[in-house]
Amino acid sequence: MAFAALTLWQAAADAENRVTIVGGAEPGGHRYNWTVTNNHSSPIVLAEFPHYHATLFFVPQGWKSEATYMVNVGVEDRPGVCTARAPSAAGGIAPRDSAAFSMQVATKGTMRGRGNVRVRFADDTEAVVANVEIPVPERAGDKYLPLIGLGAIAGIFLLVRWLRGRREPTTTEAVA
Repeated sequence: MAFAALTLWQAAADAENRVTIVGGAEPGGHRYNWTVTNNHSSPIVLAEFPHYHATLFFVPQGWKSEATYMVNVGVEDRPGVCTARAPSAAGGIAPRDSAAFSMQVATKGTMRGRGNVRVRFADDTEAVVANVEIPVPERAGDKYLPLIGLGAIAGIFLLVRWLRGRREPTTTEAVA
């Protein structure tokens, strides 16, 4: 068990040494911006950002992008991945260089969360950067909390009315 934990920690530290990703959501949560910095000896040629409800994905000039489950008519509503690919190693993010990536998000049903971004280098090695701020689905409790609260208030109101109705004497009992 300790060996597995040490191996995971070492892999995370190794990924951190080879690539750094900073950034996240703007204040309104409608757009996410990241700067990817290459600390490895080989150029970065691919980056995969998980998402929920992305509408647009912006990549460095010359790169190609593709995405799964972006918000659109007829597209299944589920988490997806936005992938950016460099045209070649020469067009990738060179060692000790950085590039900007961004994503526009439909904020309804999303919240800020954390996830793993996968990066591939020209030498076919990969790194997974953990704990990057990304858009994720709202938790069911967050999504339905206002409705649950309103239902609880209505239930308490009806219970109080019912209890008061049982205690107050009717007009025929008061006359007798």
